[in-house]
Amino acid sequence: MAGNWRKTRNVLGRAIDRQKSRAGSMSRAVRQKGFIQDVLRALGDFSDEQIRFFGEGFDNAFLEPDHNHSQDYLVNVTKRQTAADMSVLRLAASQRRDHLLLRPVLQRADVMAADALAQGAAWVQDARPISYFEKMPFARIVPYAPAA
Repeated sequence: MAGNWRKTRNVLGRAIDRQKSRAGSMSRAVRQKGFIQDVLRALGDFSDEQIRFFGEGFDNAFLEPDHNHSQDYLVNVTKRQTAADMSVLRLAASQRRDHLLLRPVLQRADVMAADALAQGAAWVQDARPISYFEKMPFARIVPYAPAA
């Protein structure tokens, strides 16, 4: 199983590195550029650490799979969540990078989202929003960075 965990770590790491590079190509006029790169870096560290923890845990027998949470299940959950978060960050970055007319609207949306978060519980108030256009409203506080 160790090889499978290492392969997954390598594949996710390369994908996140490519995404950070694309986010880096945003103009300096884009306020969220550095923050999106920081969140991508934190996502990479988080997913790498989570995969390493489970891989080493099962390989060294300090974790035991059960019928609800097999090794494959945990690998797939980690991959799916990492991919979903990367997709959101890619969308937010590309909307800011490729659509000049959207930038001021997204910046305003960021301010409005920050105001809404400030009204929340103390653990939410420090989160910084990354807004993007999508069909349905959705909010998620990520466990690896002060972002929503």
